[in-house]
Amino acid sequence: MKRATKQQLLTICLYENCSLEEKYKAAVELQRRYIPEDIRADMIYRLGTGIEAKQIAAENGLDLFSVVHFLRNFQSRHKEVRI
Repeated sequence: MKRATKQQLLTICLYENCSLEEKYKAAVELQRRYIPEDIRADMIYRLGTGIEAKQIAAENGLDLFSVVHFLRNFQSRHKEVRI
């Protein structure tokens, strides 16, 4: 499920004829990937203050990979920001 796109995960959750366990796994993966807008804004702000990604992840209840992935994507779109 980790390689499935958002659309594929939504399809599994809503329309596929599969076990509830598979639907649950797809829903959990969707939730893991989703970062609410207010948390995104907070991560960007904290990045500018020099706080480490590990601390940002812990304070927002996210896994470190999601935070680093988001911040790297943000950095690639905004070259002046450094992680």
